[in-house]
Amino acid sequence: MRKLSQAICLKPAEALIGEHPQTIYTILGSCVCVIMHSPRLKITGITHALMPSIGQASTTTPLKYADGCVRFLHDAFRSRGVKPHELTVSVFGGSRMANQPRRHAWISVGELNVEVTLTLLRELGYPISHQETGGINGRKVFINCASGEVLLKRLPTLPECL
Repeated sequence: MRKLSQAICLKPAEALIGEHPQTIYTILGSCVCVIMHSPRLKITGITHALMPSIGQASTTTPLKYADGCVRFLHDAFRSRGVKPHELTVSVFGGSRMANQPRRHAWISVGELNVEVTLTLLRELGYPISHQETGGINGRKVFINCASGEVLLKRLPTLPECL
């Protein structure tokens, strides 16, 4: 992996298709990150969703939503001729952060983000290779776009910068 100083930071409501040897990282709390890697093409897609579902709303920022992020990656890889079974798919995040109210009495935004993400991935035929979701702590995820190697750092608390 490249040094952190050379890494690209993926911010909330952003996505990137890495087609060059580069390292991308993102910091997650209740947000969800989906990573799809094609070993054959040596490219990686990564997203950072804040909220669960676009629903019926029309929006100019679909990458803000978990379902919009999954559809973005699906379309990006499908347009390159990559089938779901050819990809390694990882899902990270969805924590219930301290002092974060539950959206409903029984489920937090982080839990909803994970539920929507996993449901749509399965509906579209993507096998989940790795999943690290839930809990109460943040995560910092690094991905090497050429190799698909993922490095996960669990954070004791979510940094104030997000």
